[in-house]
Amino acid sequence: MAKVMDAPPPDVIDVVIDEQPSPRRDWKRLAVPLAGFLAAALLPPLILDGVWNFTLALALIYGLMGLSIVVVTGYVGQLSLMPATFVGVGAFASAGLVARAATPFWWAAPLAALVTVPVALVIGMVALRLKGLYLAIMTLVFADVAEQFLFRQDWFTGQGGSTPAPRPHLFHLVDFQSDKSYYVLVVCVASAFLLFMWNFSRSRAARACFAVRDNENGAAAMGINVAKYKLMAFALHGFIAGSAGALYAHWAQSVSAGGERFRLGSVPRHRVPDDPRRCAVDLGSVHRRRDLGCADQTAARRKSERSEHRVLDLRRAGAGDHAVPAVWPGRARARRVAPAPATAPGGDRLMAFFEVHDMTISFGGLVANADVNIEADEGQIVGLIGPNGAGKSTLFNAISGLIQPASGRVLLEGEEILPLLPYERVARGIGRTFQNVRLFPTLPVYDNLLIAYHSRMRGGFFAGALRLPWGAHSERAARKRADEVMQIVDLHPYKHRNVGDLSYGTLRMTELACLLMLQPRLILLDEPASGIAQKETEALGPLLRRIRDQLGATILLIEHDMPLIMGLSDVIYCLDLGRVIAKGTPEEVQRTPQVIEAYLGARAAEQLEAALANENGKKPARRRAPAKTAKTAKARRR
Repeated sequence: MAKVMDAPPPDVIDVVIDEQPSPRRDWKRLAVPLAGFLAAALLPPLILDGVWNFTLALALIYGLMGLSIVVVTGYVGQLSLMPATFVGVGAFASAGLVARAATPFWWAAPLAALVTVPVALVIGMVALRLKGLYLAIMTLVFADVAEQFLFRQDWFTGQGGSTPAPRPHLFHLVDFQSDKSYYVLVVCVASAFLLFMWNFSRSRAARACFAVRDNENGAAAMGINVAKYKLMAFALHGFIAGSAGALYAHWAQSVSAGGERFRLGSVPRHRVPDDPRRCAVDLGSVHRRRDLGCADQTAARRKSERSEHRVLDLRRAGAGDHAVPAVWPGRARARRVAPAPATAPGGDRLMAFFEVHDMTISFGGLVANADVNIEADEGQIVGLIGPNGAGKSTLFNAISGLIQPASGRVLLEGEEILPLLPYERVARGIGRTFQNVRLFPTLPVYDNLLIAYHSRMRGGFFAGALRLPWGAHSERAARKRADEVMQIVDLHPYKHRNVGDLSYGTLRMTELACLLMLQPRLILLDEPASGIAQKETEALGPLLRRIRDQLGATILLIEHDMPLIMGLSDVIYCLDLGRVIAKGTPEEVQRTPQVIEAYLGARAAEQLEAALANENGKKPARRRAPAKTAKTAKARRR
């Protein structure tokens, strides 16, 4: 059981209170830019004629289409060349509902935007498998499908490919027939979407999207459902673009599929006619020539120079009995898995807290792990050692759900967790770090900590974007928790600095802080001492013990620093060429000839056997040197 953390000292409470966001402060911060936008947008109708109002309304509609691109490309990092397609679907759907089904505009426009969502979700399903340039090519394929099939169907585009789209009125009191009044309507809709996106950008869902954009594996390890947020971003992308299409259709008062044909993947081009009130605008052409390489250039992150050097005082971070916060109950839901029997018929204990049974992982013809068996009791620190390429990190990837093994079982408290997805395993209490730090480099340290608390927060997409009470309460609790953890690990000086600008030691400290936010029951640490100074390594062992004691967690540790792992672990497993070759206490493993041979070669193993035989007064057994075959040498290199 984890100890309950006492109240933080007064200085910590002061920091927590000072940093809490106030809803009133948020609205004050929004009021000035929103008022400026409305003033600038509503000024043209007072001083300009109708043609200018007509053109500015079109510019705002283009702005909504650009906002939809921001959602899918800027938030989740997926390259979509289909915003104009969604505009076309929304335009034809709204015009058809109004002209052929006699649906009022105020119902037709939202329904047209919703019709666009399934089309966007189809593209989102493709995005779950493809990335970058390949996804862009697939969007162009869908572009041709829409052009050649959908926009040539009379049932969708109307007889002859053209559908009238009359401008609306509101209860016969407000008429939007004039360009000036319709421009005011477009301004109001654009302002509503900007306000919605401003709230969304500060929500739990938006942080999850940013995490998916920066590092999908890291996001999954933090308990984020990557597929869910990709699909959500594409759905929102389609909804906003479809709304722009509905406004576009009634702005033009007629929508046509002829003339300059409408293609997916570009912004429509239009010429403002001499008489804009009597126009039938063709949903325009696409600039097919695009620099597809620019997306890759955007995705390639510039690696900043890390000249900063900071010696992390882990002793200060771990000082005191209350260094690590107590475990808070999480609210994340996971898939139901049938538990395995934990006791034998006679009542004897059958299973440990965590077990790996007969795990085999292969990549084609290469077997990375073969029949691996590992177990750990609750509260133990279990070390995994072995030469480079022994399959240690691969085993961690299978435990955390990033790869699927060919065979074997993984049990956590008697429950089989292999069927669970990575984010569901996090909800069950599994947290991990990576050999190479996998945080989110474009986000501040503070947001990285909030992302780590994602699975324990309430409130989905609408709770954050609409500022619903339960979402706001969960956000305040998460920020309070993040402030406490930052005070513990002394990260407040780096609170608003991007992770990509930190030194390697500070990155490791941030990763540890994220682990404290996650509060797992099973911690997988992949070489936590790599890249840090000797002084920090000496302080790391006692700190990990305190984390184990405070959180009541079980730790699986991969490490090449032998003094650290031998002094810290209760049980050691040694892997070589994907197989467990030794198991026992640190002293037993150090005296195992197979371990010495794996690290130092057969001659050192013979010397160890001779020394052990002399201690026991026996004649040492003669070892036969293994044949040096090409297959053995190739396996060693791997």
